[in-house]
Amino acid sequence: MSYNKKALKQYNMIGLETAVSEASPHELVNMLFVGALTAITRAKGLIEQKDMASKGEQINKASRILVHLKGCLDLEKGGEVAANLDPLYDYMIQRLTVANRDLDVTVLGEVAQLLSEVKSGWEAMPEKKI
Repeated sequence: MSYNKKALKQYNMIGLETAVSEASPHELVNMLFVGALTAITRAKGLIEQKDMASKGEQINKASRILVHLKGCLDLEKGGEVAANLDPLYDYMIQRLTVANRDLDVTVLGEVAQLLSEVKSGWEAMPEKKI
């Protein structure tokens, strides 16, 4: 890795760390949605470029984010919304596994659409002040 690429990567990490440290819990969840959607978009491009190793890394990143989001659900306090998101996250994780195995950009698009809808709903919710 060249010096310029290494410096840019460090600069971006500092920017991300700053954004995370200053974000509210509501904003942090939104960042996770963006991260998963970005990883899915990158995976689509990497499949088209036939870069299978990097494709797998991006799909795994999206899957890990979904596993984390699922793990953060409060099924007792979250009511019907959490109860509906729980199996939806499972479904999306399963579909990412299929997309990874079958190199299927259509399945990635399906997951991205579902996740975008969840993200839109999240953004429409008022942020609770803690």
